[in-house]
Amino acid sequence: MKFYAAAVAVVVAMAGLLTTRAAAIEPDAVAAPPSGAAHAGISELVTGPGYVLDVPQVAGGDAAAAAFNAGMRAAARFWIDQVDARTTLAPGPGQITSLGPRVLSGLLSVSVDTGGAIVVLRTSHVTDVRTGRTLTLADLFTDLPRGLDALATRATDLLPPRSGLPASALEPAEHNYRVWLATPAGMQIHFGAPAEDPAGDIVVTVPWYQLDAVLAPGMRAVVGG
Repeated sequence: MKFYAAAVAVVVAMAGLLTTRAAAIEPDAVAAPPSGAAHAGISELVTGPGYVLDVPQVAGGDAAAAAFNAGMRAAARFWIDQVDARTTLAPGPGQITSLGPRVLSGLLSVSVDTGGAIVVLRTSHVTDVRTGRTLTLADLFTDLPRGLDALATRATDLLPPRSGLPASALEPAEHNYRVWLATPAGMQIHFGAPAEDPAGDIVVTVPWYQLDAVLAPGMRAVVGG
């Protein structure tokens, strides 16, 4: 279980690492696409010794699409770098690409087989179309601790009954809310698999209007599509 142990050990730092890697290949400043520019969700099959991954990508030809694609490839590379001789990776269920006029979101789902139980791990990437930069939790909120408190409160209220999610997974800590997508319906948070279903995913969508008091100025117009 080397791979799974490694994933648990680094999970808190993962969002920051992926942001750093993506930023290294993004330009300092990216103009927003011209009026009427359209993005389309596609995927890229990435293969190598011990892995086959279906990586969310965006067709559009502009700098924002290029930045999003680089961010998703960096997310895939993170998991690929954990592979050893006993571990294989395959596309996981529930992969998502959500495209709005001002924001691009992707969920990478990876099925990990270490010769025993198969575990599905997920990570996300969100790109601000206006700037081409990665959109983080710190960018979303005027004050990150207050934003996390609001997320924890709303997610607890919206959690499906008998989800099996431990209370610690809902605490207002950044790593608990690191896997998220910006969708027109709201902030879609992926908490991962319940104990009884290693391939499942507990998902909560917090409507944007319920976060208005803590969102950064102008952010609702960006993430709300």
